[in-house]
Amino acid sequence: MMFKKSFLFVVAFVFLSGVTYAATMPVPTGWDSYTYEPIVHPVVSTDLSQAKPIGVGSVAEGGDMLSLYVGLSQLSGAVDVYFALYAPSIDPNNIYTLKSDNTFQLLSAVLEPWKGNTTGHIDEPLFGDIPTSLLPPGTYYLYLAVTPAFSLDTYYLWTTYFVIQRDGGGGGGNGATTYDFVTKWGSIGSGDGQFMVGPLSLAVDSLGYVYVGGGANGTTQKFTSDGIFVAKLSGGAMSIDKFDNMYTAGYSIEKFNSDGILLDTWSACGIGENQYLFATAIVADSSGNVYVIDEVRNRILKFTSNGTFITKWGSQGTGDGQLYVPIGIAVDSSNNVYVADYGNNRIQKFTSNGTFVTKWGSLGSGKGQFAGPKGIAVDSSNNVYVVEVGSNRIQKFTSNGSFITSWDAQDTGSRPSWVQGLLYIAVDSSGNVYVTENGGYYIQKFAPRK
Repeated sequence: MMFKKSFLFVVAFVFLSGVTYAATMPVPTGWDSYTYEPIVHPVVSTDLSQAKPIGVGSVAEGGDMLSLYVGLSQLSGAVDVYFALYAPSIDPNNIYTLKSDNTFQLLSAVLEPWKGNTTGHIDEPLFGDIPTSLLPPGTYYLYLAVTPAFSLDTYYLWTTYFVIQRDGGGGGGNGATTYDFVTKWGSIGSGDGQFMVGPLSLAVDSLGYVYVGGGANGTTQKFTSDGIFVAKLSGGAMSIDKFDNMYTAGYSIEKFNSDGILLDTWSACGIGENQYLFATAIVADSSGNVYVIDEVRNRILKFTSNGTFITKWGSQGTGDGQLYVPIGIAVDSSNNVYVADYGNNRIQKFTSNGTFVTKWGSLGSGKGQFAGPKGIAVDSSNNVYVVEVGSNRIQKFTSNGSFITSWDAQDTGSRPSWVQGLLYIAVDSSGNVYVTENGGYYIQKFAPRK
């Protein structure tokens, strides 16, 4: 049906304000659509052209908080109410709808109303206040549809949106094919901003701070996006989650907040089936689950955010889902898992529970080929970035492995001329790309060309 095709994806919200209702709104008998600019508070009215049932909070006026609230007048009969949002900067390929339990499902699944067989009224906040700094730049489209109960033949459909911007107007650089060198930092040494060995892991948080693991005394160092030293934190293989908590994997897995305060720790290193022998990378998904690469046993382990073992997958080999010296790992906005399968010179994509999805790559120097892929990262549009130890290039792909572009890192002169390659990569919410050198001590930053 027409309104079903219009549904787009949801992120939400809360805005506490009272709403007054009067009279009733008739049940839909036709196909009525209304579009309006973002507003802070919902406008409740029985006049269809005046009703604006979705408010988005201060982001509507350029503020820094998304606070979604739904206000809808009483209906004259039983209806179904559907709510959805499309966020192309997070997932350009899918539409999601809100179910009655306030969880989301793909629109391609069985369509379930948010409020079924109801006469209203609705005066409801969804979720909680969300700082806009936690959301990728882009335009988010919100839809609220009302149909007669158990029917999709007629409807009311209201459409609004909100925009998340960064300095310079945002956009995230997710469609970029050209990247320009911005800056570099680092040197050999044990001081702040120096590294005794080449950096061993790399990540960025929602505010653009850059975390580099493997510095002096095995610590992780925190920098601004331009390379200004901020702090020294704990060491080990390291990753940052969407709440800016830092996870490290050494003899145990440790979880810290953004100030370096230890929040949790659990033992995961050992010879047990649910333990790793040697962790080369760690990453957390949007649900807080943690994935660790066990390089020695060629497998991935998955834990909850408090260390409860969930599942594992992988074995040594060249078949689909098999691995040979896996080194890098990343997750996308749908919690798909991407693994840099170093020994097989390929990237493999899995669901969050380890089901094989696709693969790409082979040994070589051509587009989509690799010479030892090691670092891997995913941006807010689910594009995949890969660096390899056998060359100085960065390659960018779609989430299914289609080649987009590539470019070379700079020769910083910090390593012998016969040593080349890059080790780790990270992408921030504005689309800036950071890489570390193989055998060198510099972090290099690149920006998508506007």
